[in-house]
Amino acid sequence: MSVFKDILLAIKALRPTPLPTYTVDFGVVAGAAGYAAELIPSGASLLVRSVWFSKPSAAITYRIIKASTPSTGGTSTDAVAVSVNGARNAKAQTKIFTAVPTAGVAVGDVFEMAVGTGDSVDVTFGDNGTEPLEVSGNQALVINVSAAATIVGRIVFQERP
Repeated sequence: MSVFKDILLAIKALRPTPLPTYTVDFGVVAGAAGYAAELIPSGASLLVRSVWFSKPSAAITYRIIKASTPSTGGTSTDAVAVSVNGARNAKAQTKIFTAVPTAGVAVGDVFEMAVGTGDSVDVTFGDNGTEPLEVSGNQALVINVSAAATIVGRIVFQERP
């Protein structure tokens, strides 16, 4: 029996350590069409697991954009990424914009949908055997809205060294 126990312990030791997971909530009065929120890695690759968005104050087109460069300018505050497990601090920065910045260079839309004032959207990456959305280097994940609106949302992501 001891041999089987030793084998089981060896297999458990080979399992990778789970990546730190963070959730960042945002609520913002987006002053105009353009970027409302932006998630920017800082020295770590981000694996985006989900983006949730709910009940904007005006009907809008909601876009999730992957950009090859972050935005510049605008008026923003930093949202706090909260560790799901433990007291780790995220390296990533999340900007919440009240005045639209100059957009970074878009790689392309990851998701786009017309959203009414009573609608909620939950976009999940990495389910059903697919890979999560990776944002790394100088890239950014952007929440873009088509008009001024008060919005709320959440991004769940992991950081890997």
